[in-house]
Amino acid sequence: MNNVSIVTRTKNESEDLLSFAAALNRQTITPSEIIVVDNNSDDNSVKVAHELGFRVLSTNSYFPGNALNIGIEQTIGDFIVLVSVHCIPTNSRWLENLIEPLFMDELIAGVYGRQLPCEDSKPNDSRDLYSIFGSESKLQTSEIFFHNANSVIRKSVWEEFQFSKNATNIEDRIWAKEVLARGYKIFYSSKASVFHSHGVNHNGNESRAESVVKVMKDRNLYEHEKDKDWYKR
Repeated sequence: MNNVSIVTRTKNESEDLLSFAAALNRQTITPSEIIVVDNNSDDNSVKVAHELGFRVLSTNSYFPGNALNIGIEQTIGDFIVLVSVHCIPTNSRWLENLIEPLFMDELIAGVYGRQLPCEDSKPNDSRDLYSIFGSESKLQTSEIFFHNANSVIRKSVWEEFQFSKNATNIEDRIWAKEVLARGYKIFYSSKASVFHSHGVNHNGNESRAESVVKVMKDRNLYEHEKDKDWYKR
């Protein structure tokens, strides 16, 4: 499918690259290109990516959104699939199901899919994945949640709204807030599912949680902040 490009980020994930490539080879849709943005891997990730026929770019100063921008800028497709290389599609129609909602409504800027735990996922991660990524698809017009570990966006929308170049994390939710404010929509597809070992909250990693909360406050993603003064202890 000539209008679909895949962009993924790597950091010492040579084994995941092999599993990811095997899953892509079983898809009902073949993307026109696969671009890997590598963050100074010191294993065989770059070598493996080249051997698999992927195009490899690199970044020396890593910010997640900026790494995506580097990859997307080089794509030729109209639809840009953003997926973590350690997220493995659960079936052969993953890519087909992920892209399908974009043909339903031109105002759908992006689609994100379901994430399911692996057999070796920690209990906290399994719980969070089941809680966050439900079994029913939905259209979002105001809810700012979006997750680019398993997603697709329109390149035309990205050309208007690139990912934050300096956010340390949740660049996907920052992007969602921007596009929704301009009248676009986001779709959650429960049919486009992947296995994700560590989940959204990385087994309750406290330092990561603190970083996420800081970004959310700095970017005014906490909608209730303006109403907090009514509550006094």
